[in-house]
Amino acid sequence: MADILKFIFEIINNTPFWVWVVLIILIKRGTSLINDSPASIGRSIIMPFIFVIWGLNTVVNKFASPNTLLSFYLVALILGFLFSYLLYMRRSFYVEDGQLIQEGSALPCS
Repeated sequence: MADILKFIFEIINNTPFWVWVVLIILIKRGTSLINDSPASIGRSIIMPFIFVIWGLNTVVNKFASPNTLLSFYLVALILGFLFSYLLYMRRSFYVEDGQLIQEGSALPCS
């Protein structure tokens, strides 16, 4: 038992401060999703688009054989789209006062 407590103390003691800050932010964000919240269509579309463009830019400009990597990137992009579709297809939305509202849930993908 003492070894386990010592191990846990070492983990807590050697974890950088920023990791604890990120953990608190993620916990706060997760608990806020329990309640209904407004969903921004613009942010939902723009952020993934930015990351796709950033990824394509990296593949084309930073690697020796971008043609091969682009085919893998396309396959990964399609698989990621399908996975996210299956993950969020049961997510419920409704419109209230002209604003798109996402229903809250205790489960991340229900």
